[in-house]
Amino acid sequence: MEREQGFTADSEITESLKVEASTLTPEESQELKLLSASIKDEVMQRYGRFLSESTRERLKGIEERIIVTDRDSFEQFSQAWQPGPVRRGKEPIPPPWITATYIPKGQLIVLKDPKESWDLIGAEEQEELIRHYGDERAARKAAERMVLIDNVVHEVIHQCEDTELPTSFLELGTIYYQQPIMRKPGEAVMVPKGEEKRVAFYSHLVPKYGDAVHKLFFGTLIDPIQRAAILSELTPTVINKLFPREEGYSG
Repeated sequence: MEREQGFTADSEITESLKVEASTLTPEESQELKLLSASIKDEVMQRYGRFLSESTRERLKGIEERIIVTDRDSFEQFSQAWQPGPVRRGKEPIPPPWITATYIPKGQLIVLKDPKESWDLIGAEEQEELIRHYGDERAARKAAERMVLIDNVVHEVIHQCEDTELPTSFLELGTIYYQQPIMRKPGEAVMVPKGEEKRVAFYSHLVPKYGDAVHKLFFGTLIDPIQRAAILSELTPTVINKLFPREEGYSG
């Protein structure tokens, strides 16, 4: 389970970066820290039995290494802190739909400020949220929180994956594993285009291969035959159907 390492940013480095780039107030920053810690704990509770010790170590203190910043700084992080193209994309500057990224240098998660997310939501989704929450102001606030939670859950799960696996499999797994954390009773959830079919595909792998699917994603599957069998399900035709080129990858 290879992962680009380097170093883990300590609190001094992380706080310095936040002072320079964060768009959050101290109160919002503390709320994010508490939210991220609870999400990490839920990931551990649900999937911990499949995680390696190195992954558990990597998750320690991840809530301290999450930076929320504006669009320009988000792009600068992707260029300056992460050599080469952004992970899961070919462009040196992340396209608009990329709102979160993992930075191996420092083991950082950088999120685009969710206050900028409203314009990325389709008109139909905006109208649905406004109907649900009563007015646009309330809908915007709800959308911001949904995007924030979605991004934190998504990127924390990405911290646990085996990065040697195909990107398509990793994205399918991440979307699948974040579902029970995101979909709380009584809460509205925005479903990105194509996500339901991706969850459905990964869901059919689980009863067919059992825990081997989870172990493969999280990097603890030893059996090479099972590994090859699971990955053989992702034919080029399947990948093209699940990830149409115009949609791109989300995280």
